[in-house]
Amino acid sequence: MLQGGLALAQSGELAKEHMENTQAAEHSRSARRRAQNRRQIQRGGVIYAADARQMVKNREAAEVEKAEKQLTRAQNAKKKAETAAHKPFLDELKAGYKAWYVRTAGARKLAKQQARLQNQM
Repeated sequence: MLQGGLALAQSGELAKEHMENTQAAEHSRSARRRAQNRRQIQRGGVIYAADARQMVKNREAAEVEKAEKQLTRAQNAKKKAETAAHKPFLDELKAGYKAWYVRTAGARKLAKQQARLQNQM
């Protein structure tokens, strides 16, 4: 009976040590996992790594969009400046075309009137 009692006590002690080691290992493993996935930030509390990566992607996308808008504005400003540089020439060209059209339209009208007069006679 003594041997059975000693064996039982020894196995109970081994089981207790094994359980303590297992619990300690689980505790340290979960602490490492939490430390890897979450960080304390200046405001707002804990942030997960996946959330941080998403925030970085969103920020980069916003920066790209902002740069594209600036590029579009610059291109529009350049186009406006080019149009403004050509405007006097275009206005002069329009005035010349208008004068030509009035002359030719007037000549056509006069030709029609003369043709009607000749037909009436």
